[in-house]
Formats: sequence, C-alpha cells, structure tokens
Amino acid sequence: MNFNKIREKIKTALIWSQKYTRIDMLYFAKGSFWLTSNQIIGALINFVLSVFIAHNLPKETYGLYKFILSVIGVIAIITLQGMSTAITQAVITGTTKKDILFCFWKKNQYGIIGTVVSILLSAYYYYQGDNLLFTCFLISSFFIPLFYSSTIYVNILNGKNEFKKLNYYQTISKIVYLLAMIITITQTTNILTLLIVYFTVITLTNLIILKFTFKKIKNDPNPEITSNLTTGKSIVKYGKNLSVINALETISEQFDKILIFHYLGAKEVAIFLFAVIPPEIMKDMLRSLQIMVFTKFLNSDKKNWQAKILPSILKLIFIIIPLIIIYIIISPIIYKLFFPNYLESIAYSQIYSLILITSATIIPYSVLYAKKSQKKILHLSITSSIIQISAIVLLSPLGIIGIMTGKLLAGIFNLVLATIISLKETTKKSLETTNL
Repeated sequence: MNFNKIREKIKTALIWSQKYTRIDMLYFAKGSFWLTSNQIIGALINFVLSVFIAHNLPKETYGLYKFILSVIGVIAIITLQGMSTAITQAVITGTTKKDILFCFWKKNQYGIIGTVVSILLSAYYYYQGDNLLFTCFLISSFFIPLFYSSTIYVNILNGKNEFKKLNYYQTISKIVYLLAMIITITQTTNILTLLIVYFTVITLTNLIILKFTFKKIKNDPNPEITSNLTTGKSIVKYGKNLSVINALETISEQFDKILIFHYLGAKEVAIFLFAVIPPEIMKDMLRSLQIMVFTKFLNSDKKNWQAKILPSILKLIFIIIPLIIIYIIISPIIYKLFFPNYLESIAYSQIYSLILITSATIIPYSVLYAKKSQKKILHLSITSSIIQISAIVLLSPLGIIGIMTGKLLAGIFNLVLATIISLKETTKKSLETTNL
C-alpha cells in the first residue's frame, strides 16, 4: 500500500475535522506525535540500560549511585528549576537571546549555591567517617551549576514549538548517555567513575545542543508581541516563584530512595528501583494519554463535563485493572528474562503495579486544565506532595512495603481529591452559566 496515499488521507481527515474541533488538528497531531515518540524512545533506552545494569552492576553500587543522584536532585531545587516553565512562556511571548543568556547565567549562579550545599554535605559525611560518600558528593558538587542550567534548550525548543527537533536532540543525548554508561560499566563498576561519566557526558551533550539552539534565537524582541516575561529579570522572578511551588513535588519524588538508603541500605534501594521500573514505564505510557483526554474535554460541550468525569474515570480504571492482573501473572517471566539478579523484586513489583490505578487522575486533571483552574491545580500539587511525603515517612518503618504502600495511598488520595475538585469546578461553572 502506498504510504503517501495513506498520509494524504490522514491529512485530509484532520483538515476536515478542524471545522468541528476548531483547533489546528495538523499542528496538534504533529506535536503529539513527536512528544509521544520522544517519551517512548526514552522509555526504551532506559529499559535497555536497566537490563544492562541488572546484569553487570552490583546492587550495592547501583543503590548508592541512585541515592547520590536523588540527594543531588533535591539540592538542585536551589538551581531555580521552576525557571523551565518561565523560559518556555517567555520564548512563546517573545524574548531575546540576551534575556535567555541572562537566565542561563542566573541559573549557574544559584547552581553555585547548590555546589556549596553539596560540599557541606560531603563535609558532614567526612566527619562521620564515610570517606566514600564524602568523595561522591564532593565530586558531584562541581557539576551542579552547568548540569542543570544546560537543560534550558528543552524549554527554548518547547517555546518555539520545535518538537521534532527537540525529539531529535533528546534522542541523541539519551543514546550518547546509554553508550557511555555501557562502555564504562564494562570497564569498571567504581562508583566515582560512574558519577563522573554520568555528569560529564550529560553536561557536555546538553551544552553542545544548547549552543545549536541559541543560534535559533533572535537578538531582538518581537515588536508585535510584548509580555512582562520578555526581560531576563522578570523571567528569573517568575522562575523563583515557580521553583518554590515545585520544591515539595521534587522532594516527594526523591524522598523514597533517600529513606530506603538510610533505613535499609544501598542494596535495598536497588531492589526497590528495579521493582518499580516496569510499573513506572506503564504509568508513563498511560500519562501520555492526557493530551488526548484534555483535547476531548476541551472540544466537548462544557455542560456535559461533570456527567462525563466519573464514568470516564471508571472506564479507565476498568481498562487498567486487567493490565495489572496480566502484569502480576507475567512479571516473574519478565524478571527471569531481563532482571535475573533481581528476582526478590518480583513480589514488590506486583504490589507496586496497583499504582497504575492512580493514572486515572489524568481525567480530573484534564478537566481542570481545560477549565484553566491553575490555582486548583497548584493546591492539588502541593497537597498531594505533602500527603505523599507524610505517608512515606509514617510507613517507612515497614521497609520497602511500607514506602510502596505510602505512595499508593497518597496516589489514591490524590485521585479522589482531584475528582472531587473537578466535579465542584464543573458544577460551579454550570451554576455561573445558568445565572448568566
């Protein structure tokens, strides 16, 4: 069958649908394709690396490696990670190369503070007599500024809607990282070498991509588009506010690994991480459906939104439950085939697969995004992060099972709360419309 004919038919159908959807369906289809394909490619690369690590890297080394990266991830809050959204919005509304460079160097300045914090942490471990962690955090500290500031190419390309180019760059970056880690692990399993290779390869790759990306930014602002985000100082100010807001979410994402390391040790961190790999990959795939759910609600009659929320959630859950059952049945085969050194992770992974149910939050969140209820989304994010951190801390004495249970309960709480808020928001809007 002729591929060009198929492509033309799809294009014709998308153009025809625009008179009903009232959005640029060609742009939407193109953007969604590249964003989804980027996610799939990333998941495949991570899976390949995980399989290689499972066969070649000692559990204690891998657990220690991931613990250090988790702590550095928390320290990185200081590097103004919230500036990512601010830069993307600035690029959309119109900004200059000078302003983006200002943001880049400002992130580096705050990154230096992160370096100081990491050095202080290394000093703590030195006085505790742990020379290995002392050296690990000391080495990692020097990479923090450029490692995190160099990622702004992602925000620039997102703002310019160059999803194809972003997918291309990120795929190259991930493949380079994959090859570098495989080559390194075949030569040595030394934790210090692994950290140096990890930070060096990613930082240099990102800086090279950033250099190419900067060539596409105009030196002069767009005279037809103005915004209070076009100046470097206003971007940084907005980025600081977002960084504070996102801080709890970052901590909640890394807290489980940090607690497991301190309570149980590096080996258990590795066992936990390999238990969550398959469910997390499936969860990411389900999350990729959010853009489609969002568009479906956006293009439907707002009066019917409330009536669709609960049925849509239940339908998705009924689809997810068989997936969980199938995974529980085939997971022993998956681990024996791909992760034979982590058979103790099977039971944990089967339990953790229940977390897939919480993927149904894409329904109420899509409604809130469609209604532009930014404050409600913000409150949900903060509340869910606090609940997850609290649940993990309270149940951590039970070990890996306790931490997984904490994450699951927090996820279910978030689903219920998001559903209640989305129902109230749609009721509120309906009442406002009726009163008008």
